Amino acid sequence: MKITTQHTIITLIQTFIMGSIDAFTFQNFNGSFVSAQTGNLVVFAYELASKGWTTAYVRVPVLLGFLLGAFFLKNIVIPSRKIDPLVLLCFPSA
Repeated sequence: MKITTQHTIITLIQTFIMGSIDAFTFQNFNGSFVSAQTGNLVVFAYELASKGWTTAYVRVPVLLGFLLGAFFLKNIVIPSRKIDPLVLLCFPSA
């Protein structure tokens, strides 16, 4: 794939939007990221190592929700139709 200015602009816009959403949810929802599961895993590991299970357990439902959603989406088989990538961008939990 040839990288064009249009691809670069779209990538920058998506990065800004997801960064803004992550910043909002991190501040307002007990330090959880909505789009960065790697960040959630890092925060979980940090809290587990430094503060123990009594603080880190709060992160488990977020990680389990992501894993379940990824598992179900991966295993949905629709042989007669393909999922359009734009649909996945609009509805990431679809």
